[in-house]
Amino acid sequence: MDKKKMRTYLLILCASVLISVYLPMLIDSCSKRMVDGMVSETEETEAMTESGPGIAGTLPGEGRRETENDEGQDSAGDSRYEEKVSEMNPVHTDETDFAASAEEIQKRKEKQDAGLQKYRESFHPEITEAYSGVREAFIGDHAVEFDHAVADHIYQAYGNLYNVTQVELKEMLDETDDEIRCMVRVYTKSGDRNYSQGYIVIYSKAYDFYSVYAYNR
Repeated sequence: MDKKKMRTYLLILCASVLISVYLPMLIDSCSKRMVDGMVSETEETEAMTESGPGIAGTLPGEGRRETENDEGQDSAGDSRYEEKVSEMNPVHTDETDFAASAEEIQKRKEKQDAGLQKYRESFHPEITEAYSGVREAFIGDHAVEFDHAVADHIYQAYGNLYNVTQVELKEMLDETDDEIRCMVRVYTKSGDRNYSQGYIVIYSKAYDFYSVYAYNR
């Protein structure tokens, strides 16, 4: 082998050794520099973001004043909105609502009772019977209780719209140890018009009480 070829071979060998030794070190150094640069840029960006949005971040004084003013305006706007909502939807406690409801119910009950009492006082229909003995068997000496039962039913159903002119005892239906059932027809008048409606009236012997139920055959 001549000297020229030997020199070329040695140069190639040395270059290979240098590349294999220093190339990884060079790559590692470049990578560290790139990472450090990215970290530094990220920290600067975060610092700008924390200082304030947009231009306010580069103008600490004006930016802070603008931010404070904006917050004040937002707070004032929120307060006005909350006041408006409160006016439109007043807040009541459960106790207040319950007391108001109880008072309203009591007033309605008193009005209902007063109207019913007045209707009872004006309730004087003629009591007739389809055949002899029905009135004695079904009403006997409970005429007041019978009148109140019919009057209460009519008033609760129609108010004072109708004036009861006659109650006819049509037929005894059945009798047990506890109760007696009777078919009756109630004749009413409203203005110039006359009406009639069938009812089943039940007398409870134990409670001395009449119950009235509408009936349509």
